[in-house]
Amino acid sequence: MIGALAGVVAAAALIVVAQLLPFERRSQLFALLLVAAAAIYNGAELAGGAVTTTGLSFFAVFVVAALFSIDRPGLLGMVWFGHAVWDAFHYIGALPTQLPADYQIACFAADIVWAVWLFSLRPRRSVQQEAPGVRA
Repeated sequence: MIGALAGVVAAAALIVVAQLLPFERRSQLFALLLVAAAAIYNGAELAGGAVTTTGLSFFAVFVVAALFSIDRPGLLGMVWFGHAVWDAFHYIGALPTQLPADYQIACFAADIVWAVWLFSLRPRRSVQQEAPGVRA
């Protein structure tokens, strides 16, 4: 319970900070954060003595997905949902990790909040795009 609350609070705090950034930078920040979140699991594997092929493979998938979705907030939101599933697999023990259960729950909760927020982002339209009959 505490882990989930911590994840929601941390996610909300980062969203507040992200709102201060220009629109174009918001999804870039969350793409970078996705790579960092994926790397944390690899770091935990290293601390445990070995990095698994599964861990490295999913890290590579998250890096490629982050790069591909860097300017597509909706797609990036879907990738964050994917990372939440990754967290859930670790939490239920389907994928071993050295990370504490509270971290896994906090990460899961934050991932869900960020995914929903990224889905809500819509690029701002310029006046020329909104005005009927005006060609750019």
